[in-house]
Amino acid sequence: MSEGARESAIREFSDDRGRLRVFEGEQDLPFPIRRCFVISDVPEGKTRARHVVASEQYLVALAGSCTALTKAGNIEQRYVLQDGNRGLHVPRRTWLLLENFSRGTVIMVLSSENYVAPAAARPGH
Repeated sequence: MSEGARESAIREFSDDRGRLRVFEGEQDLPFPIRRCFVISDVPEGKTRARHVVASEQYLVALAGSCTALTKAGNIEQRYVLQDGNRGLHVPRRTWLLLENFSRGTVIMVLSSENYVAPAAARPGH
C-alpha cells in the first residue's frame, strides 16, 4: 500500500538574475523522470485528474494555484499547490483530484513512467 503524498521544498538558486529551480530524478525526486506534462487553461469550476495515478508523480505550480486532494488507503490529505517553492510527491496507486484552479494556473507534472492509453482508447481495441 502507498504511504501517501508528501510535500517537499524545491532546490533553488537565486541571484540578481532571478531564480533557478532544479528537478533531478533520483536526486531531488525519489524516482527517475520519464515524462513531463503541463496542465493549464483549466476553466473555472473544472477539475483535473480524479483518478488513481499509475506512476509516481511530482506536481509543481509554476504559476497560480490549485488544491490537490489525495487518498491513499484511509488517509485523505489536502494540499495547496502555489508559488513554485514546494512540490507534491504523489506515489503510484494514490487517488488524486486537482480542483479550485486560480486563473492562469500552470501545473507541471513530472512522472516516473511514460503514458500508456487504456486498452479501450487504443486503436484496434
